[in-house]
Amino acid sequence: MLEAYLNELKTLGVYDNSTIIITSDHGDIEYPQIIFFIKEKQESHKSLNGTNAPITLDELVPTIVQSLDKDYSEFGYSIHDFYPDQQRERLLYIRDYDASYPDVPRYDGISSGGSNVYHLYNYTGNIDDQINALQNYQYTTIPMVDSYF
Repeated sequence: MLEAYLNELKTLGVYDNSTIIITSDHGDIEYPQIIFFIKEKQESHKSLNGTNAPITLDELVPTIVQSLDKDYSEFGYSIHDFYPDQQRERLLYIRDYDASYPDVPRYDGISSGGSNVYHLYNYTGNIDDQINALQNYQYTTIPMVDSYF
């Protein structure tokens, strides 16, 4: 489907002048890393260019606004504000259930939610540092007031 969409942009002659961002919300518990691909207007590559700049989905909206040649500062940082190997503090929230905390209502009020706490992982570095924090249970527990799931 994505390939068909990109081919249609090319057929219409608007691909080269388009900024295209492909992203995901998260990976999985063992490798919770987002996908963030961007092809900016007037940009062409024969292969993928990678970076280990410490970006997150928080930079999505500012990056979109920046791509429109507008002032994005009120929305936060763009992906272009970070550089490879930069050390940046990051936060990762993971929903969980902890029997030592009370159950909370599910968002619809019909039953209890499957989660009752967030585990907040605060780390500085890259995906390896994130995985290290996960594997070593380096989190702070934050009780929930309700649960989506």
